[in-house]
Amino acid sequence: MRGLIIMVALLLVLGGAGYAVWRMNPGLLQAPASAPAGAPEAAAQPERLRAEYCSAQDAVYTYRRDPTLTMRLVDGPDMVRAYGASASSYANLGNLFFVVRQGEQEFRFAAASSQGVTLNYLFPLRNDDSVTIPAGVDLIQVSTFDSEFAYTPGLPRLEYAAPAYIYAPNMTRYLYNNSSPRIEAPVDFFDFQSCETTAPPAAPEAAQPAQ
Repeated sequence: MRGLIIMVALLLVLGGAGYAVWRMNPGLLQAPASAPAGAPEAAAQPERLRAEYCSAQDAVYTYRRDPTLTMRLVDGPDMVRAYGASASSYANLGNLFFVVRQGEQEFRFAAASSQGVTLNYLFPLRNDDSVTIPAGVDLIQVSTFDSEFAYTPGLPRLEYAAPAYIYAPNMTRYLYNNSSPRIEAPVDFFDFQSCETTAPPAAPEAAQPAQ
């Protein structure tokens, strides 16, 4: 008998709680209203373009922590003069430039691969045609990944599929020390954002003499 009384009391408590919830949310148990006949269906969201369907030369990247910071990959002049203690330790210097922009500020980096154990690096350009490659300091190492976050060895080739993600952890330190106004961004990825056919030129064009 005592158990029956406890069960009835419990049912009353649950029923009261359910009634209170219904009073606060009267439409909770109602089936969703169907769209009226002839009403247009909601447009399907377009699927975002995968980086692999865009060539590297057309890819636009934005920084994950700051979308105003963008990156493009452009063709280099093939000849970039290198100075410094480790100038002879890198190959293909000058074939590819990484161009980073924020507002009116632009930074150009010549990409190169190390000799032997192949790692990829970015060297800030000076005077548009030369870089300094010191030894024994933190360089700007760069790594690229596809849409599945699989590492892609070597440097990107402009006419081939674009990387989905670009990671250059020491770049933010360089930007912080060489920007005005100062660019402050935590270490993160550049993410593929869109595919555009117009890329910035590899180097500023020389001014034409007045006629």
